Amino acid sequence: MGVVSNEALCPCLLKVNTGIAGAQVRLSRGGTDLGAQSGGEVLFQGLEAGEYTLRVEAAEYQPFEFQLQLRNNRELTVYLLKR
Repeated sequence: MGVVSNEALCPCLLKVNTGIAGAQVRLSRGGTDLGAQSGGEVLFQGLEAGEYTLRVEAAEYQPFEFQLQLRNNRELTVYLLKR
């Protein structure tokens, strides 16, 4: 018998769903840009546990940015508002 902590489950995957084919999804950590991907569904791999900033932009939509804590694999759905 033992204790298992989910704090140590990284490197992690972050899957972001926008449903907008031309969406640009950018991930950064501590002011360092970790990269951007385009598409309605994007995947960032090999991420360490910690706090990240996610920014999503698409033509005809308002940009959206938020902070997230990553401790294990995570899937997010982001809904953008029309301009």
